[in-house]
Amino acid sequence: MNRDLAQYIAEQLKEIHPFFRWKVINHSKKRIVELYLTFRVEITEDIHVQDIRGEINGEKYIQFEDVIAFYDSVISDIQNENYLATINFDHELGIEKGRVQATLKHLIRVASNGKTELDEFLADSTINTFELRWGERNLQQAIQTMKEAERFDDERLFMHFEVEPSLINKFTGGNSVDGVERI
Repeated sequence: MNRDLAQYIAEQLKEIHPFFRWKVINHSKKRIVELYLTFRVEITEDIHVQDIRGEINGEKYIQFEDVIAFYDSVISDIQNENYLATINFDHELGIEKGRVQATLKHLIRVASNGKTELDEFLADSTINTFELRWGERNLQQAIQTMKEAERFDDERLFMHFEVEPSLINKFTGGNSVDGVERI
């Protein structure tokens, strides 16, 4: 049986217990698995920060959110700039567990560094912007190191999507009423 990518990501994060909150969403219609992460930093009342939407913080903390997308570029239509990272793979061939494991470990490093950088951003008024930095080259180096150390798991994970019944089946009730619409 094929292992489900979204379920595997959730299981791995439950085992890892990262410092940030997370949520995995399997978008059947879009053919994308998204991993949302969020963390917050406590601030003093004299600090005011404006987010990308122009909203100014009103709480005693700043909440930061970002998203990673696992997708098949042939099927899915995504805007790469809307994501921290996009992980492209062929949905029919699946994605190696090792690649997913390396991505999750890299995400934890990126988020941890980001939390530190966010603290520095809040403490230094000369820094104008803050964003997480993914570092694709670092991820690829981690994957290569795992392969060289023979710790890269080649088992494949697949996207499992809900199949919506066709419009005809919805109207006719499928074979349950001999394929004829009853009025």
